[in-house]
Amino acid sequence: MILLIVIAAIANAIMDTLKFRYKGSIFNNLGRWFEPTSWILKYKEPLEQSEKLWYYLYLYKPKYKERFMYSTTMLVFLTNAWHFFQFVMITAFVCAICLPLLDNVIEYIIAVICLKVVFGFVFEMFFSKLFVR
Repeated sequence: MILLIVIAAIANAIMDTLKFRYKGSIFNNLGRWFEPTSWILKYKEPLEQSEKLWYYLYLYKPKYKERFMYSTTMLVFLTNAWHFFQFVMITAFVCAICLPLLDNVIEYIIAVICLKVVFGFVFEMFFSKLFVR
């Protein structure tokens, strides 16, 4: 459990470094994937307005056209370093929470997946719908 918390803390430190101290960090000059503006890599360039998409059952509309299917939601961790390390941090915490189920690997995997889905759904609802004017 301690190792998972350490991994989560390191991932969080990387996220904060990329966001608040990028210019003076060891990540500076590693490429666009690490830059603070790399969030834009989840969208197809040049930026064009998106429409509701069939694979979201027409319920979700990304701000711009996605670079690839689900690049603004459940696969966003593949688009840039900040989102990747956020994925690592949250996954490490969820795995630590589920450790008591480790004696049954199937239950452990199902619990981790379910908690990640719940987290993602609640985040998306608040971020995209409830916290927007």
